[in-house]
Amino acid sequence: MVISIILIIFLLFLIKIFKIRLMEPAGIYSIMWIFFIVGSIITLSAKYEFTFGGIIWLIITCYISVISFKMVQSKNKVIMINQVRYPNIPWKLLIGLIILAMGSVLYTMITSGVSFSVFSDFSSLQDTAHTASVNRYASDGQNGSIINQILGTFIYVSPICAGYSLVFAENKKEKLICFSSILPAILSMLLTAAKLAVVTFVILFFVGYYVAYIYSRKKVPYVNPKVFGLCCMGAILLYALFYLSFVLRIGNGESNIGQVITDKLMVYAFGHIQGFDIWFDRYAFDMDKYGLGANTFLAVSSRMGIAEKKQGVYGVISGVCTNVYTQYRGLIEDFSPIFSIVLMIIFFMIVYKIYFYLLKNSKPHIFIQVLYSASLFWIVFNFVSAWAYTTYILAFIVYAFYLYISFHVRFIWGKKEKGNE
Repeated sequence: MVISIILIIFLLFLIKIFKIRLMEPAGIYSIMWIFFIVGSIITLSAKYEFTFGGIIWLIITCYISVISFKMVQSKNKVIMINQVRYPNIPWKLLIGLIILAMGSVLYTMITSGVSFSVFSDFSSLQDTAHTASVNRYASDGQNGSIINQILGTFIYVSPICAGYSLVFAENKKEKLICFSSILPAILSMLLTAAKLAVVTFVILFFVGYYVAYIYSRKKVPYVNPKVFGLCCMGAILLYALFYLSFVLRIGNGESNIGQVITDKLMVYAFGHIQGFDIWFDRYAFDMDKYGLGANTFLAVSSRMGIAEKKQGVYGVISGVCTNVYTQYRGLIEDFSPIFSIVLMIIFFMIVYKIYFYLLKNSKPHIFIQVLYSASLFWIVFNFVSAWAYTTYILAFIVYAFYLYISFHVRFIWGKKEKGNE
């Protein structure tokens, strides 16, 4: 643990020396992992074992991120751009995407045999959520009907499109449309006790907003005290929602339910660090064969019959508090710990080149924006490889079409194109 703490302190010192800002991609990556690593040690070390080999590997990727960013930055001087082509956001299309996301909620209600009145009856809502949770864990990795999968995709399409559109919203109505995209995710969580929909909403909304911001403003967002306060309020609200989801899932028959739920929340928030740390120590250097991408892109490889996808992606191993092991378990199972480091160097260099490209160019380049969005999502979604889920891949395909329509297609519902700035 001492080595990990020293490495974290020196990493923070390096970030300060390199003058890397919090909202620059290397800052986001490093601070995110520091937060989860420190949080995991503080909340879980009293009950669960840590070997710190996996944690040191994660910290090494932070060093790679910071150094790669500085190298790319030194060769990419950002110039001031006076004219940027703004999108013509199709607001009615965005409303349509949110309605389709609500369609997933309605489909869940229909298959569960409940109506909207279930949200006003806590006991019925609890029964519905508990049943959905039991069925989900008994499904053996099956994702339900094709209709459910298609409609479920829009729960993830709407936040990234809404986050992107929020940067260009000009009035309260348009902002309200963007923020209303969270409603399907919250209702889905209440019905199924599955928190992933809300977690993914937050990440995708941020990714969409972040990419639109750096494209249009040619700088990263600034976190002022007001924004920081709003983020803290949002974090408290998320905690309350997750607490409620656990109440719906396990009921209130447990003794000392408050402590039970708090422990589960800590595992949910930080358990993937402890899980990866133990898995890395036991298995990372002891593999007979490597997946060569099959585990990272499990959604594709499982449909091609190359790999098998299980419910929850991974199982629980002894001494671990969760079945979640960060996105790097899949990468290491594909390419080994050493070669995965090499791949991360290449990955960061490419991602940061794209970042500076967006800062320096006024043309929209839909493919570049989508590629950067997908890369940022894979980085921030640090529980498991995002590409283990078909719905996320489909969501980015729809997102690409949304951006294409915003920049290149004019429908009767589109408002007058915003002037260049």
